[in-house]
Formats: sequence, structure tokens, C-alpha cells
Amino acid sequence: MDSEELKKEIGEARQRLADLLDQRVIPAVQLNHAQALAAAYGHTWAVALAMSSPHGVQGEDGWGFMAPAGGIAVTDIREFSEAHGAGPCGLGIDVPTLDADCVIRHTSATGRTSWEVFPDGEVALVIGRPNPADRIEIRIPLTGDGEPSVAVTGELESRHWAAAREAIAAIRGAEEAEDILRAAVADYIARLVRQAEAEIRERVMPAPSPADGVLDSMAELDSTI
Repeated sequence: MDSEELKKEIGEARQRLADLLDQRVIPAVQLNHAQALAAAYGHTWAVALAMSSPHGVQGEDGWGFMAPAGGIAVTDIREFSEAHGAGPCGLGIDVPTLDADCVIRHTSATGRTSWEVFPDGEVALVIGRPNPADRIEIRIPLTGDGEPSVAVTGELESRHWAAAREAIAAIRGAEEAEDILRAAVADYIARLVRQAEAEIRERVMPAPSPADGVLDSMAELDSTI
């Protein structure tokens, strides 16, 4: 098989997968979380489900959405998007992006925010810099009783925490978003303080050479500063 034939077969296989995913019915619990996130970021398909589908719910804060028990097929979501006036913004904006495992994925244009919404409704959020070492990873379980987890690595700015709060608030509300992040922010600040203190100690008292001996305790170190 030459390279052109192989390229053709791969293309046809990808198209078959795309067609199958297009017929996929997204479960209600997965769709509710994905729609809430996407609507917070202005994705056409999510806004269309709230405003142009029979499953939109109007509340005090505007239009919301509640998926039917049987879920909604991707093809139907596309129709709602087109009826609402979706433009050629690309997959993930006019319709949700499903991978081969039926996980809904999206990464923002800036690359700062990305999410995965699993068929069971669990949400994984990643907020950070282009450097993968600097990030906030948040996992939100299916139920409101589940305990979200927050893991922080590297160096972050206030805008990253604000982006994390916005994403969590889309699913759990602003008040709970503050509660979820409060402990993580406190731990992050404490880590920065420890790092700063360690740097100050190194500058004031350089590490001793073997001939100088080794300080026996932190108390002895503090007494020299």
C-alpha cells in the first residue's frame, strides 16, 4: 500500500468516526455540565440550547438549560445552533467536541482554560500558562455532595485564579466557587512565603563549605540572621 492509499484510508476512517460521533446522544448529566461551561464562555451551541431549544429555562438571571432525561444527539444540537444563527466558528463552538471515548473537550483560544466533561458528568478543568508546569487542575465530581479536588503547580498570576473561579462558578455557582478555591489559594500563598523565606536565608547565610561545618538546627540558623 502506497502513502496515498494509506492517507485515503485514514481519512475515510476518520470520517466514519466523525459520522458516528455526530449521531451520538450526549447523556443529560454530561450535557448539563458541558452546556453550563460553554455558555459561560459564549459558545453558540450552548447559548442556542438555552434560548432556541424546547429545553431552555428562563430564570431571574437569564436563560438556563436543563437537558431531557434521554439526552440530546449532536445532530440535534447542530440544528439548534443553526437555527439560532451559528457562524463558521469551528467545532467546539457551533457544536460540542466529542472524542472517541465520548468525552467533551474544549481549550480556549488563549490556551489558558481547558476542560473535559465525561459521560458520567465529572468535570476536569485545567487553568494555566502555556508552560504545562504552571497550572491549576480542578476535578468536580458528578454530584453536588462530591468533594472537588484542586491541585496547583508552578507559578501563577491572579488572572489564573480568576479564570478558575469563573469556570467553577459556571457549574457550582459563585459562592461555592469561592469556597472550593479558598483553601487552594491559602496553600499557594503559604508555599510562596516558604520559598521567599528560603531564598532570603540563602542570601543572608550562604551554604557552608565542608571546612566550615554544618549548622545543627533551624534555631541555630535563625540565630545567625
